[in-house]
Amino acid sequence: MSALVSIIVPNRNGAATIGRCLQAALASRYPNFELIVVDDASEDDSLERIRGFPCRVVQLPRHGGAARARNAGVRASRGEVLFFTDADCLLEPDAVARAVERLRGGTELLVGGTYTLAACEPRFFDRFQSVFVHHFETKRAPQADYLATHALALGASTFRRHGGFAEYGLPILEDVEFSHRLRRAGCRLVMDPAIRARHVFGYTLGRSLRNGFRKARYWTCYSLGNRDLLADSGAASHELKLDAALWCLSAALIAAALATGAPGWAAALFAIQCANAYASRGLLRAFYRARGMAFAGAATLYYLLVYPLAAGAGALAGLWMYLARERRALGNGPRYSPLRHLGAVAWKRRPVQLTFFLTRRCNARCPFCFYLRSADPAPAPGEELALDEIERLARPLGPLLWLAFSGGEVFLRQDLVEICRLFYAHNRPAIMLLPTNGLLPELIRERTERILAECPRSVIALKLSVDGVGAEHDALRATPGGFERVMQSYRLLAPLLARYPNFELGINTVFCASNQDRMDEIIDFVAGLPQAPAHTVSLVRGRLRDPGYARVDIGKYERTAARLAARLRAGAAPMYRFRGARLKAAQDILQRGLISRIHAAGARQTPCYAGRLNLVLSETGEVYPCEMRAETFGNVRAHGYDLRRVVRTAAARAQLGAIARRECHCTHECHLMTNILFNPRCYPALAKEWLRLRPDRVRPDRGAGGTVPALPIARTGS
Repeated sequence: MSALVSIIVPNRNGAATIGRCLQAALASRYPNFELIVVDDASEDDSLERIRGFPCRVVQLPRHGGAARARNAGVRASRGEVLFFTDADCLLEPDAVARAVERLRGGTELLVGGTYTLAACEPRFFDRFQSVFVHHFETKRAPQADYLATHALALGASTFRRHGGFAEYGLPILEDVEFSHRLRRAGCRLVMDPAIRARHVFGYTLGRSLRNGFRKARYWTCYSLGNRDLLADSGAASHELKLDAALWCLSAALIAAALATGAPGWAAALFAIQCANAYASRGLLRAFYRARGMAFAGAATLYYLLVYPLAAGAGALAGLWMYLARERRALGNGPRYSPLRHLGAVAWKRRPVQLTFFLTRRCNARCPFCFYLRSADPAPAPGEELALDEIERLARPLGPLLWLAFSGGEVFLRQDLVEICRLFYAHNRPAIMLLPTNGLLPELIRERTERILAECPRSVIALKLSVDGVGAEHDALRATPGGFERVMQSYRLLAPLLARYPNFELGINTVFCASNQDRMDEIIDFVAGLPQAPAHTVSLVRGRLRDPGYARVDIGKYERTAARLAARLRAGAAPMYRFRGARLKAAQDILQRGLISRIHAAGARQTPCYAGRLNLVLSETGEVYPCEMRAETFGNVRAHGYDLRRVVRTAAARAQLGAIARRECHCTHECHLMTNILFNPRCYPALAKEWLRLRPDRVRPDRGAGGTVPALPIARTGS
């Protein structure tokens, strides 16, 4: 039986074209497909038109863009193969069948098509655009730089494995970014000119020039960030870039000729345009083959003399957009100081640390994860907090010392960059923590760099999980090939250390019964990595479905802790790059000793500030004092998205009383950090460890500006 294909069409105010689009899709000669239309909060009557066709309709409550709509369509799909097209494109009857046939050529494969040479409407500018795009997308078909979503097919498993379309980038070019990301991850791009769609343009002269300006603007901004401005990239071809550059040179020559009256400028201008025409001879021949001499003459004049005005102006606007982003990234002043929170040592009335579980979704199923594999019942079902809800709760929260994201896999939130930006704007966290299993290398690198650029005054600490070396890591986490993907993530992220002084890259290992005998091997492996990262170890915790993972030999944990401490004291292990690294190292050593005593005694060893200085927020809005207690303070949705009101509820007061009476204990590193740094009784021991770490042994090549003390990253299942 033929594989089920899900044809996914995003629609935003497409009443003029969506009917023809769906008619063409339903006329496909492929025998086994479903048609899914995702309406992106349209404001016209397109939704009523869509409901007149035998298709599945997904409605987005808010306008989110084509990338979000396509991702929503994939979540609603059942097909083994995904085929994307646009609401203003009419697929040829054999397009889907041909794409499925080409996909049989291998795994990790993307297959794309292009526009037909003939436009839907007999307008000059529609015909020009059809030939223009068809020529440049197919001229290097065997080495396609990208595949566009007017006709794009790939396996559903490949799409999900690589994280889908980036929802919070530029408003267009999500297909270009997707293609580049998957190609860097090892996927092969196949352009088949026989897979075609007719595009409904409806262009006039003004619309054609506006389209050229808009595409050039965003493509320039994207290419500068992607370091491939001079690449021969489909419609952003070498010929078009040369055309725009020579138009600018010609304009300068005309101005000079008018100013000086010298006749030689005209000859130079003629020579430049002849060279331009020769460089674009392939496109000019395509104009002739498509519609004959009259069309070719008019299209040539438009391409050489008019269209580059829009493309060149768009390129300059894109350069300005890129430089503005760079200025925002580099010109925002010093880092947010943790000294703002010194008052919390005496006055513990407001949270300074928030752990936010962004999602329960995860692309791994680690057996020791306390969140996804807990013996406790899952939280009540409910949608993940949306971006506007997150902004409502962040706005009144106040400054944060440390914002720790958790899950699930945090990079599966398509709006992760925007979430970081919201907290950065409203709460000015000194540190933002991003733990990850590292299974989406390209996506992790791309989103991490955007976060670093958008949040320059916060330290962005990213922790990759390594729980074994090679196949042992894969077996423990039940993720075949996972170790290599983690290492690929490390290789992609490490160069960002030189570009972003606010970036901290580290490795975290979960200490459990299955790897406790191999900790020396893991420590040696991490120490041998290029640009050796800071290495933390988290003791497995929580009520796991298989308690065997928690049956650790505490003596082996103590030996691991002792070795980590010895390496730090000897200067053999790297510290973080900021000036507070020495305090961080001292706190780490003290913390691991405290964990050993808690585990041995089965009781708390210090006062706990959970619920006062620390809060935990679930993806559905439930608020907890810590990760280990199952009783909720309440839900932010029921309290006007104000965490300050939630912590004053009767349920919160009851739990805070239980914590004060020492009715619970845990070895959660994140909370122990707060219990140490904000407890004056711990300061003598902290000072002792600080003095044992001689400052002349801190590696100077890792030093960088800032005064933020790093915090231990301790999250099982990350």
